[in-house]
Amino acid sequence: MNADILFFFNDHMDALPLYERLEWLILKQISDVKIKVSKTQISFSNKRGFAFVSFNPCRRAK
Repeated sequence: MNADILFFFNDHMDALPLYERLEWLILKQISDVKIKVSKTQISFSNKRGFAFVSFNPCRRAK
């Protein structure tokens, strides 16, 4: 766990154990995964992005 991930969960520390479990499962089952932490989301990718963690609400189709 790096400092960027801890900063991402700064206001949502109750969700951190869920993320830790998700990260562990992804890294255990998929090889060559890159984790990118940005201001609004954490992305898991190898050739393409396949999992994302975000606290932003999803937009609904009208």
